[in-house]
Amino acid sequence: MSKIPVHVVAGAATVFSTADAKRLRVQHRICGTTIGCLPIQPLQNVALGMPLVLMPEEVTLLLGLDVIELLEYQEPRKLEPEEVAAITEKREQLIQTQVDAMCEQHRQKLTVFRQERDAAKKDKRARLRALAPGPDASTEQLAAAVAGDGVEGGSGANTDTGGEGEARAQSAQGETVSVRRGGVSEEEDEQPHKLKRVEDPVESSIAGRLDEFRSLASVSIAQEGTCLPGRPVAWLYPTTEAELLRFRVYEHLWHQGYFVTTATKFGGDFLVYPGDPHRFHSHYVAVIVPWSHMLSPLQLITLGRLGTVVKKSPLLCSVDETGHVRTLSLEWTGAN
Repeated sequence: MSKIPVHVVAGAATVFSTADAKRLRVQHRICGTTIGCLPIQPLQNVALGMPLVLMPEEVTLLLGLDVIELLEYQEPRKLEPEEVAAITEKREQLIQTQVDAMCEQHRQKLTVFRQERDAAKKDKRARLRALAPGPDASTEQLAAAVAGDGVEGGSGANTDTGGEGEARAQSAQGETVSVRRGGVSEEEDEQPHKLKRVEDPVESSIAGRLDEFRSLASVSIAQEGTCLPGRPVAWLYPTTEAELLRFRVYEHLWHQGYFVTTATKFGGDFLVYPGDPHRFHSHYVAVIVPWSHMLSPLQLITLGRLGTVVKKSPLLCSVDETGHVRTLSLEWTGAN
């Protein structure tokens, strides 16, 4: 399998291809950090999109596994007017295809809804005909027939003593149902539901949502990032003792089968997940401590409180004199 191209932009290892980002996440448990603006929600920074920036520890690990190749970033060339026109035309075709698909999906949903509604109305009329008293029934019997109309008959029946005689009740759906002497009238039987006459309610609903469908289709067209082939770039991380310590801890946790991401927002060095961060919460917040460093009681309490606030177990990580990574988790059991 070919190596994944990673372009170095201002010192940051960046992945522009969504397919490569997915491959890193699924096959190698490398998440990185997205920094791109989402077209559908540009005025926020909670959810971001491509490109993907890798942590220095992730880059060093992947280079050691021979999974990626580091390349110098090259600015893309300016497109000719003909190329811009061709891309615009292709994009419009893709957008229209998605709009047509959304309209068809919406049309099918409305059609199924109307069929189910008409079937329910037809079933209610059949039950009303079965419950309808004969032509000589009193108005009290008419009201009782409506009130006894099962689930959809409802309550609150009232009587009408005029003319033919009719009992009405308010159904659970807020509509008035009626039973006349001799059964449901033919006029009611031919009108399953009362709606304002329009040319086509389904098409009218679709026409009212065309702008929404087009807006969604416009931002859903994937803009696959591409970069010109650049020259190979040397990667020097880690260069200091502190950087080497961070990489050794990261490498150790990664080889244990965890997903490891940055923990800057949580007051630690790494977050340790038992599975994909999109599906799991992190169990540990890793804090790197030099092996020779003496922790005071105040620092231990601080770490304990940190774990309590972020609902994670603090994980102290270091490398001993023999070069082995040592970890120690803290459990905060302070009195309430």
